[in-house]
Amino acid sequence: MLEGVCWPFSLPTPADRPLVAALAMALPPAAPAYILRGHGSQVHTTAFIRSNSRLVTGDADGWIVLWSLAIKRPVAVWKAHEGSILGASAWGDEKLIT
Repeated sequence: MLEGVCWPFSLPTPADRPLVAALAMALPPAAPAYILRGHGSQVHTTAFIRSNSRLVTGDADGWIVLWSLAIKRPVAVWKAHEGSILGASAWGDEKLIT
């Protein structure tokens, strides 16, 4: 039990599962607000950097794409590794580590 937490609603019980499933199926699927196209293979990692103004994505072919979220376009693209990119993160203010 979470002490000191006040829920504005009660959590579903096992008896509520059919109702919860029916409600979830009645809703239309979420539509994306934007689609960022820049990778030729599956994206394996994403990370927001620089106070959420940039997005770093890495794919299965070793490519990194640095996106500007203000314009929703890539600002840099490079081949970082010969294999898959498994993670990316900011390293200081001006560097990335993959």
